[in-house]
Amino acid sequence: MTLDLPNLIPSEWVRIARDLTLGQTLVLLTVVSIAYCVLDTFSTKTRQLQRIPSVGYGPIPIPIIQRWYGAINLMLKGRKLLFDGYIKHKGSIFRLSGLEGELVVVTEAEKFAEYVAAPDSVLSQMEPVNNLLAVRRTVGELSATSQMHAPLVRINLTQHISRWVGAIREEIAKSSEREIGNPQDWTEVAIADVIPVTIARLGNRVMFGEELGKNEKHVENCVGFTNDLIISAFSIRVFPSWFQDIAIRFTPILRRRKLVNKVAGPHVQARINAVARGEDVPDDMLTWLIQTYPPELRTVDAIIETMMFINFGSIHTTAGAFMAALYHIAGEPEKYIPALRQEFEQVLTEGSKEGSAELTKQMLGKLVKMDSVLLESARLDPPQMASVHRLALKPFTFKEGTTIPAGTTLCLAATPIQNDPEFFTNPSEFDGFRFARQEDGQRMYTVNTSLKNSTFGHGRHACPGRFFAINEIKLLMIELLSRYDVKLIPGTEPRRLFFGVTTIPETKLKLLLRTRRS
Repeated sequence: MTLDLPNLIPSEWVRIARDLTLGQTLVLLTVVSIAYCVLDTFSTKTRQLQRIPSVGYGPIPIPIIQRWYGAINLMLKGRKLLFDGYIKHKGSIFRLSGLEGELVVVTEAEKFAEYVAAPDSVLSQMEPVNNLLAVRRTVGELSATSQMHAPLVRINLTQHISRWVGAIREEIAKSSEREIGNPQDWTEVAIADVIPVTIARLGNRVMFGEELGKNEKHVENCVGFTNDLIISAFSIRVFPSWFQDIAIRFTPILRRRKLVNKVAGPHVQARINAVARGEDVPDDMLTWLIQTYPPELRTVDAIIETMMFINFGSIHTTAGAFMAALYHIAGEPEKYIPALRQEFEQVLTEGSKEGSAELTKQMLGKLVKMDSVLLESARLDPPQMASVHRLALKPFTFKEGTTIPAGTTLCLAATPIQNDPEFFTNPSEFDGFRFARQEDGQRMYTVNTSLKNSTFGHGRHACPGRFFAINEIKLLMIELLSRYDVKLIPGTEPRRLFFGVTTIPETKLKLLLRTRRS
């Protein structure tokens, strides 16, 4: 695309620009840059933020240069800066500089409760997600602006978990046979390749129809969409927003979206038509979306966009949490596997005595040791080291008087809090049964969010799919440990990689598996 400058800029300006010498152009750019720096330095936003202590900004006393230095510093040393800030400013707030602007990091409960309770018109939960994943460009405008699907995930999906337990177990069993088989001797398995495919199969089967769950091209597209979205978002975020619309064309996500529509489109259109005709249709997420969306959004493109955004959250979050927990279990198999098997078998036996021959949602809730392992794993290996992000759309003032200007993101120092010896004994150690030892009335559970457990967010915008995801992870763990013995390959362990305040999950580590002996 070429720009017709005379039509965009007054002709007199164009003539002056063409007449400038190279030296004059450099002088003009220097003057404009200095003027911008001066205006930025004395702007209300900068002055308000400079009242908050900063971490990692560098020595040069020019705010815009400090922010760029801080953003690069955060990308390279995000975990260290987050812990440094927490140690220095525990009980208060501090600043970090990110690619999309400055982060004000909260370290204590009172301010955390204040900003989580703020109205969406002041502090937005959606915009930080949009920025992190470049949602408008990678997924679509509907996903960036609408949360019509959230109540369906939080209420409908959660209420139907019991009905789908059997189908989920069946799909996991089939996938295990297909992807792992029945190795009689210790065999290396790239488990990080197996789990996302399994989650995609079972998730699409129960949420969007058995036909899609069995369609291997669609399953491949769902896993590919998850990976392509992350690659594409992180690739274009390094560019200014005006250039991202160009940069996105060179990423894999646009091609993947076309492949998704080609494979899933006929299935979705058939369901839309069936709902419109009043026919009997499956009582699943696909039907709920069609029935909930207004007429103008009951289109293949809109429904598939929402489907894939739900798929992304399901596959990315569930696979990451499951793999992190499994790596910890595989690191100490003698300590954890027999105890987890015994708990599951005991719960199943008790259920049989009460007249339930099949595993139920209520039985999953009684797996206290397994829940503890999942919570402890999330404590040490969360997807985001700073969580519960909110972008200020308007100035927000804490009760003690500190004002957070519009355009600034608030977040919680989640990982430092979860590694604080004030809250957890020997916090750097993985103690899988840490929470199982707590008294019933005081026990922390994975789905119950708080200052010390914010992996799934907190407040009214806590992850709506966390109940489904945790039960899905428990079912995956039950099937895997019931079928196989698992351990790390001697001399190996998961890598811990970070980009900014994001944890990059281990995807290369293989595990040793064999068919269960005992």
